[in-house]
Amino acid sequence: MTPSQHSEIRDYLLSKKLPIDVLMEVEDHFVSQINDLQRVETKDFETAFEKVKNAWKPELNFPKYRIQFDLNDTTYFLKKIQMAESKSIGIQSVKITLVAFSTLFIIAYLLPENLFFYAFSSFVAVVMLVPIAQYIRYFKVFRLVKRYDNYKLTVHQDAAVLSLVFLGSFAQFLINLKMFSSMLYQTFHLTAQNPLYYAGNSLLIFLVLMNAYCFLAQRSYLNQIEKVKPYLKHLKPNN
Repeated sequence: MTPSQHSEIRDYLLSKKLPIDVLMEVEDHFVSQINDLQRVETKDFETAFEKVKNAWKPELNFPKYRIQFDLNDTTYFLKKIQMAESKSIGIQSVKITLVAFSTLFIIAYLLPENLFFYAFSSFVAVVMLVPIAQYIRYFKVFRLVKRYDNYKLTVHQDAAVLSLVFLGSFAQFLINLKMFSSMLYQTFHLTAQNPLYYAGNSLLIFLVLMNAYCFLAQRSYLNQIEKVKPYLKHLKPNN
């Protein structure tokens, strides 16, 4: 297959607005299937390419009716991948959150409330800082998204920076750290009498869950971007 034919396949798949990590895999399938058709059925490239496009058409078509809050054109194929990836990371995030709060629960029964405060403070610091530290450590890698903002480089590139969004919410916990520590401690010991304590603890659980999700999305982005880097030569960066 000639470079111009590869380029034609690439341009077609780029028009489907696939993230580059997904596009690379689909492109491999296209090339393989076209080569098979040319070898087995002795078809020319254009005929084989058209046949493969038709075979993939149900997957790579955009929905006829778009939900209003979905601002991006997304093919059926990509929607399925996004849902599967989000589900996988979501399940892992729930497991991390359960382990984290189970550990805090045990600590709450091993330590008095004044010492539990220090354990809780360390917990909040780790949850808040680990995703941010990872972002800072790989800042140049995450900034590739800005350099190639005409494309979506990986499925999880948007979720990878969500921890920065939740930083403001965690700042509220830092300001009132002792109060939230006491709320959680009393909740664990079933002595909390104010219903707002349960609302505050629910918010804390949500923030921990989201930060765990962001951290795992960052890891996924970093893994996928290493595969994407060799492909960047085919893309046009911003000026």
